[in-house]
Amino acid sequence: MNTTTISPFDDTPASSPEINPEKQKEITALSGYELASILKAATNFVEANKWGFYLDVEESVKHSLGYLLKTVEVAHEAHKKAMEDHYERLYATWNECDKKHHDLIKKTNSLPPIKFPDIPYVNTDGLQRLFDMAEKLSTLSDNQWGRLLELASALKEK
Repeated sequence: MNTTTISPFDDTPASSPEINPEKQKEITALSGYELASILKAATNFVEANKWGFYLDVEESVKHSLGYLLKTVEVAHEAHKKAMEDHYERLYATWNECDKKHHDLIKKTNSLPPIKFPDIPYVNTDGLQRLFDMAEKLSTLSDNQWGRLLELASALKEK
Protein backbone atom coordinates (compact mmCIF):
# COMPACT_ATOMS: atom_id res chain seq x y z
CA MET A 1 0.00 0.00 0.00
CA ASN A 2 1.40 3.37 -1.04
CA THR A 3 0.78 6.39 1.13
CA THR A 4 1.68 9.93 0.29
CA THR A 5 2.57 12.36 3.03
CA ILE A 6 2.31 16.05 2.41
CA SER A 7 4.42 18.31 4.51
CA PRO A 8 3.10 21.86 5.05
CA PHE A 9 6.70 23.05 4.82
CA ASP A 10 7.38 21.35 1.49
CA ASP A 11 8.06 23.84 -1.31
CA THR A 12 7.07 21.51 -4.14
CA PRO A 13 3.48 21.92 -5.23
CA ALA A 14 1.19 18.91 -5.22
CA SER A 15 0.63 17.49 -8.68
CA SER A 16 -2.76 18.24 -10.16
CA PRO A 17 -4.88 15.30 -11.25
CA GLU A 18 -4.53 14.39 -14.90
CA ILE A 19 -7.54 15.13 -17.10
CA ASN A 20 -8.23 12.99 -20.11
CA PRO A 21 -7.59 15.17 -23.20
CA GLU A 22 -10.74 13.86 -24.88
CA LYS A 23 -12.78 14.73 -21.78
CA GLN A 24 -11.12 18.17 -21.74
CA LYS A 25 -12.26 18.72 -25.35
CA GLU A 26 -15.79 17.72 -24.41
CA ILE A 27 -15.81 20.03 -21.36
CA THR A 28 -14.50 22.90 -23.47
CA ALA A 29 -17.05 22.21 -26.20
CA LEU A 30 -19.99 21.88 -23.82
CA SER A 31 -19.07 25.04 -21.95
CA GLY A 32 -20.12 27.08 -24.97
CA TYR A 33 -16.65 27.69 -26.35
CA GLU A 34 -16.70 26.97 -30.09
CA LEU A 35 -20.35 25.93 -29.86
CA ALA A 36 -21.25 27.40 -33.26
CA SER A 37 -18.58 25.42 -35.12
CA ILE A 38 -19.49 22.21 -33.27
CA LEU A 39 -23.18 22.58 -34.11
CA LYS A 40 -22.32 23.34 -37.75
CA ALA A 41 -20.10 20.23 -37.99
CA ALA A 42 -22.76 18.08 -36.31
CA THR A 43 -25.43 19.41 -38.66
CA ASN A 44 -23.24 18.71 -41.69
CA PHE A 45 -22.52 15.18 -40.44
CA VAL A 46 -26.19 14.43 -39.82
CA GLU A 47 -27.11 15.84 -43.23
CA ALA A 48 -24.48 13.70 -44.95
CA ASN A 49 -25.57 10.54 -43.07
CA LYS A 50 -29.24 11.20 -42.58
CA TRP A 51 -30.41 7.83 -43.98
CA GLY A 52 -28.21 5.66 -41.80
CA PHE A 53 -27.36 8.05 -38.96
CA TYR A 54 -28.35 5.80 -36.06
CA LEU A 55 -26.70 2.75 -37.67
CA ASP A 56 -23.37 4.41 -38.60
CA VAL A 57 -22.71 6.63 -35.58
CA GLU A 58 -20.77 5.29 -32.62
CA GLU A 59 -22.44 5.17 -29.23
CA SER A 60 -19.97 7.67 -27.76
CA VAL A 61 -20.89 10.23 -30.44
CA LYS A 62 -24.59 9.65 -29.84
CA HIS A 63 -24.00 10.11 -26.12
CA SER A 64 -21.99 13.32 -26.66
CA LEU A 65 -24.65 14.77 -28.98
CA GLY A 66 -27.39 13.86 -26.52
CA TYR A 67 -25.40 15.37 -23.68
CA LEU A 68 -24.85 18.54 -25.72
CA LEU A 69 -28.57 18.82 -26.46
CA LYS A 70 -29.45 18.23 -22.81
CA THR A 71 -26.91 20.85 -21.70
CA VAL A 72 -28.32 23.41 -24.13
CA GLU A 73 -31.89 22.63 -22.99
CA VAL A 74 -30.93 22.97 -19.32
CA ALA A 75 -29.07 26.22 -19.98
CA HIS A 76 -32.03 27.54 -21.97
CA GLU A 77 -34.49 26.62 -19.20
CA ALA A 78 -32.25 28.16 -16.54
CA HIS A 79 -31.95 31.36 -18.59
CA LYS A 80 -35.70 31.44 -19.22
CA LYS A 81 -36.40 30.97 -15.48
CA ALA A 82 -33.87 33.67 -14.57
CA MET A 83 -35.44 36.11 -17.05
CA GLU A 84 -38.96 35.36 -15.75
CA ASP A 85 -37.76 35.98 -12.17
CA HIS A 86 -36.06 39.19 -13.29
CA TYR A 87 -39.21 40.49 -15.02
CA GLU A 88 -41.38 39.50 -12.05
CA ARG A 89 -39.12 41.51 -9.72
CA LEU A 90 -39.07 44.37 -12.24
CA TYR A 91 -42.87 44.45 -12.47
CA ALA A 92 -43.20 44.20 -8.67
CA THR A 93 -40.81 47.13 -8.24
CA TRP A 94 -42.60 49.15 -10.91
CA ASN A 95 -46.00 48.45 -9.33
CA GLU A 96 -44.68 49.47 -5.90
CA CYS A 97 -43.22 52.71 -7.28
CA ASP A 98 -46.44 53.41 -9.19
CA LYS A 99 -48.50 52.88 -6.03
CA LYS A 100 -46.22 55.24 -4.07
CA HIS A 101 -46.50 57.79 -6.87
CA HIS A 102 -50.31 57.67 -6.82
CA ASP A 103 -50.34 57.88 -3.01
CA LEU A 104 -48.14 60.99 -3.16
CA ILE A 105 -50.40 62.55 -5.79
CA LYS A 106 -53.44 61.92 -3.57
CA LYS A 107 -51.65 63.42 -0.55
CA THR A 108 -50.48 66.51 -2.42
CA ASN A 109 -53.91 67.01 -4.01
CA SER A 110 -55.57 66.89 -0.59
CA LEU A 111 -53.32 69.64 0.80
CA PRO A 112 -54.99 73.04 1.09
CA PRO A 113 -53.85 75.49 -1.54
CA ILE A 114 -51.20 77.97 -0.50
CA LYS A 115 -52.41 81.54 -0.80
CA PHE A 116 -49.76 84.14 -1.26
CA PRO A 117 -50.68 87.69 -0.23
CA ASP A 118 -50.98 90.16 -3.03
CA ILE A 119 -47.83 92.19 -3.24
CA PRO A 120 -48.59 95.84 -3.93
CA TYR A 121 -47.03 97.48 -6.91
CA VAL A 122 -43.88 99.35 -5.96
CA ASN A 123 -42.55 102.09 -8.16
CA THR A 124 -38.89 101.20 -8.00
CA ASP A 125 -37.80 104.33 -9.88
CA GLY A 126 -39.43 106.58 -7.30
CA LEU A 127 -38.02 104.47 -4.49
CA GLN A 128 -34.55 104.80 -5.96
CA ARG A 129 -34.95 108.59 -6.15
CA LEU A 130 -35.99 108.63 -2.48
CA PHE A 131 -32.88 106.68 -1.52
CA ASP A 132 -30.69 109.03 -3.54
CA MET A 133 -32.30 112.06 -1.90
CA ALA A 134 -31.86 110.56 1.61
CA GLU A 135 -28.21 109.94 0.84
CA LYS A 136 -27.73 113.58 -0.25
CA LEU A 137 -29.61 114.90 2.78
CA SER A 138 -27.44 112.85 5.11
CA THR A 139 -24.41 114.91 4.03
CA LEU A 140 -26.00 118.34 4.87
CA SER A 141 -24.52 120.44 7.64
CA ASP A 142 -26.65 121.88 10.49
CA ASN A 143 -26.74 125.31 8.81
CA GLN A 144 -28.00 123.77 5.53
CA TRP A 145 -30.63 121.76 7.48
CA GLY A 146 -31.90 124.95 9.07
CA ARG A 147 -32.31 126.70 5.73
CA LEU A 148 -34.04 123.54 4.29
CA LEU A 149 -36.55 123.59 7.19
CA GLU A 150 -37.25 127.30 6.62
CA LEU A 151 -37.87 126.63 2.93
CA ALA A 152 -40.21 123.74 3.73
CA SER A 153 -42.24 125.85 6.20
CA ALA A 154 -42.49 128.69 3.68
CA LEU A 155 -43.76 126.27 1.00
CA LYS A 156 -46.24 124.83 3.46
CA GLU A 157 -47.75 128.24 4.24
CA LYS A 158 -48.36 129.06 0.61
